[in-house]
Amino acid sequence: MAEMFLFSEYRTLFTPLGIRFWDSVLDTQVSDNLEVTAVPLIGDSLPTRAFRTPSGVYAFQGLPQLSDVESFNSDGIPPVHESEKITYIIQVNDLLNRFLPVVFSVRLPLSYNGVYLSQFSPLQASTPSISPASGFYLFSSPMRSIPPGMAVVRATIVDQNSGQPASFALMEVQIADTPFTAYGVTQKNGSIAVIFPYPSVNFPVSTSPQTYSGVMLEQQQWELKIRVKYQPSVLNYPKKSTIPDFKSIIDQSFGTLCTQWSEIPAERIYETQSSDVLNYGCECIVKTQNAGKSELRITAETTP
Repeated sequence: MAEMFLFSEYRTLFTPLGIRFWDSVLDTQVSDNLEVTAVPLIGDSLPTRAFRTPSGVYAFQGLPQLSDVESFNSDGIPPVHESEKITYIIQVNDLLNRFLPVVFSVRLPLSYNGVYLSQFSPLQASTPSISPASGFYLFSSPMRSIPPGMAVVRATIVDQNSGQPASFALMEVQIADTPFTAYGVTQKNGSIAVIFPYPSVNFPVSTSPQTYSGVMLEQQQWELKIRVKYQPSVLNYPKKSTIPDFKSIIDQSFGTLCTQWSEIPAERIYETQSSDVLNYGCECIVKTQNAGKSELRITAETTP
């Protein structure tokens, strides 16, 4: 009787990139309905699609030009010199249209263990009010349903010189006299929605007998300070992408807002910062006054 021997062979693969995506509005992980791809910056390789791990991280294997790295089966980081690292373009699309599509670059392999941005977030350098990175932050789409208890600032931003939409501008909304700041990015058509929690409300505590002479919740108001980064000349579109690299979006300089329009150029009012009022329960629409349209006009020039 012939004897049978069964052999088990295991192969260990190093996963060079895993990304955890984060909702900047709800401060929670986004672990569903994202389409995430990676492609080398140089070459004609087809995009590689990420797979979702049980913990909701989007991870890559089988990346072009990284077979030697993925075969690395020792502890620690693959010994690759910085000059030998490969730049990959990552593109993220939300299949539910909750978030704007985003493109950014990553050099692989990473210089640390763990998911991308587990050590440092480049977004924090330009948006210091954002908490230490839990992942790559996604910005809300104007089509997103507003979560309960959230405020929203909307605008349609137009380049005053060209009359075209101010695509991929970065809006900064600050609640006056507080350190809180929220951010959003315009779509190609210039529309934007910046969504954030309503500020806390301090109700006065009265003594007995209980009387209340303060402002009711639905009458609460907050003053907003608004700036917009807009510098189309610095936007970088990698590999003929229709979406610029995210870093080039946040690297834009602040534009100049036309806060009040007039047919007479000398009477137009330009400011680097606009003021508006947020009323509880109401959307705040930021626009250029007397412009005839519900749009906010901007120019990349510092002195229009």
